[in-house]
Amino acid sequence: MVTPNPMISRKHPALLRVVFALCALLWISPLMAESFVASVDRTQISLGETVELTLRSDKQQFFTTPDLSPLMEHFEILGQRQSSQFTITNGKSVSWTDWIIELRPKRSGFVVIPPIVLEGLATDPITLEVGAAGAQTQTPRTDSAAPVFIEGELDREEAYVQQEIIYNLRIYHSVPLFDDSQLSELKIEDAIVQQLGEPNARSEVINGTRHGVFELRYAIYPQRSGELVIPSQIFTATAANNQGRFDPFLGGRPGKRLAIRSAEIRIEIKAAPAGSEGKPWLPARELTLEQQWSGDPKAMKVGDAITRTLVMRADGLTFAQLPPLQADEVAGLKAYPDQSQTENHRSEQGVLGEVRFASAYVATEPGTYRLPARSIQWFDTERGQFSQATLPEETLTVLPTARLSPTPPTPQPQPLLPPPTTEATTGPLAPSNEADRTDLPWPWISALLAMLWIATLIWGLQRRKPLPVSAASRPPLTSGEESAFQSLVAAIEQEVDGPTLLQHLRQWLGQLLQQPADRSLASLNQELSDTELNAFIQQQERSLYSPQQQPSPTPATLLGIIHRLRRQHLDTGSAPQLKALYG
Repeated sequence: MVTPNPMISRKHPALLRVVFALCALLWISPLMAESFVASVDRTQISLGETVELTLRSDKQQFFTTPDLSPLMEHFEILGQRQSSQFTITNGKSVSWTDWIIELRPKRSGFVVIPPIVLEGLATDPITLEVGAAGAQTQTPRTDSAAPVFIEGELDREEAYVQQEIIYNLRIYHSVPLFDDSQLSELKIEDAIVQQLGEPNARSEVINGTRHGVFELRYAIYPQRSGELVIPSQIFTATAANNQGRFDPFLGGRPGKRLAIRSAEIRIEIKAAPAGSEGKPWLPARELTLEQQWSGDPKAMKVGDAITRTLVMRADGLTFAQLPPLQADEVAGLKAYPDQSQTENHRSEQGVLGEVRFASAYVATEPGTYRLPARSIQWFDTERGQFSQATLPEETLTVLPTARLSPTPPTPQPQPLLPPPTTEATTGPLAPSNEADRTDLPWPWISALLAMLWIATLIWGLQRRKPLPVSAASRPPLTSGEESAFQSLVAAIEQEVDGPTLLQHLRQWLGQLLQQPADRSLASLNQELSDTELNAFIQQQERSLYSPQQQPSPTPATLLGIIHRLRRQHLDTGSAPQLKALYG
């Protein structure tokens, strides 16, 4: 038996305490060793489904997180949560930290979750068996007993290239879902996809069980012939847990994270049939072509501007698939085309594409002008044959502008009294009494009457007021007005900037109204009181000076206004009606 040396105990008490402390630490350290382990909720899943990976450290972690980068090679990380717990039981404290990571495998087969490292500790690898997802032509309702399942279907079994295909996706759930549901975006290779409105929510009873239904509709336009694959979509949601199991990461709500994958759908896409070569390929349920006129094309006058709007609508095509519309070129007619206006009208039945094209026509000579007929070939997908959308030939009748005869000169004012005669009256009845002649001073009376006549004439001229502009006679057109008008038309055709256009407009209005050159556009516009011109100027000024982006008015609009104002000037022989400028 070994006994401690009393001399050592007495001489080195501090050394003994250190030795005993080290021995105790070495003895209890295996019991206090840190651990970091990994686990999954299942090891067999199908491609597209998710698995929950739980990483647990046996102590509380507030500032340190595990390195998840090794997972990126074979998995998609859909989400992660962290929770720390600390409990005391019978005087013993226990703490741990969990990281829950939602993973979705990128491939089928045996997929390994690699070791994850935290503060020098590594988890063991975990092997998952991932089954392949089966591709189908249509998703059957075979799993209606599941709390959440997906159906998808197409409105046809085959289609032509660029023809609209309606894809209807329905998500059924028999359990309540929290508001964190998400559906992956539908992307199809070699196809254009447009969602038709917002999801539609309704309910449906299946095998005696009421299901909530989210329904989405898509319009798909294949861009090449051959087999088209509509890929799976992933629907993730949190389902309420009726067993009362609370998830601490869902705000204390009982729930289970779900990920449901729809099946692939395949459809055969046919090439465009013979007869479409060299022409736009327009497969649609219906295509129409119509026209609208701003006035009567049979009652135009020289200088009039009339706007023709062509409208093309295609049921089953987007506006981007429709051919451009152009103005007709006819000798004797000046055409001023506007930019096309396009729009897609979406409904549950599909997309209705629309193109509007406006062009203003101005005739420079009287006569009859013919706009040629129009025809657009399209393919009727309901009947499986080509059809034509047509517009007949249109005739424009242009009459000469009526001009007034010259305005007669203004009559001169007549004297109030006839001028007195100074010639002596002779004859048998003439008085010959000499005394009478000396009593009446006729020369002085004649001079007085002449002075009165002159004073009356001067007073009349001073009292005469200038006539209001609306009534003042003036030549129908002047050379200055003609020059300013041509400059304004050229500015419209050249699509000059807004300030320059308004400057040309001010100069022409000043010439038309025969106003001083320093009159502002605002004052000319106020005196003219033309509703259309006022609206154009206000819209132009808003597009120039508004802090927010505003659309600019079209040049064809101004062209029609100025031709109308000029025609009114010619028809009346004077400027358009103005307010009186003088009292």
